Amino acid sequence: MTAPRKPAPPKGLRAPGRALWQAVVADLDAAGLEPDSRESAVLEAACREADLLADLQAAVDRDGPVLTSPTGTVRTHPAVAELRQHRIALEKLLGSVQLPDADGVPRSTVSAKKAAGVNRRWDAHAANRGTTRGA
Repeated sequence: MTAPRKPAPPKGLRAPGRALWQAVVADLDAAGLEPDSRESAVLEAACREADLLADLQAAVDRDGPVLTSPTGTVRTHPAVAELRQHRIALEKLLGSVQLPDADGVPRSTVSAKKAAGVNRRWDAHAANRGTTRGA
């Protein structure tokens, strides 16, 4: 039996997007997982965000974070705010891809946060009753 073939990066991705695609697919592969169609679509969107972030960062690197108009008005480079917004978007997109946690259990960051919250509430409840989780 042959191992499943890793999905190729979508067409049109540039180096930052391809690198992100390959890193996430490698992480999934190492855990014995492969992205489903929903995760592939989200991952593709995240990779396109990575390409856009590289363009925005290049503009800030080239022009500097502050621009001065011909009349002497100093203002923040518009790409600085866009970088912040697109970094948040990338974080949210990647958070919805089901990656393995430290135990190798596939879990999105959203479900990991929910599980941690449930465990905290259960531990507090158990402590009030004098018991422990799983007892």
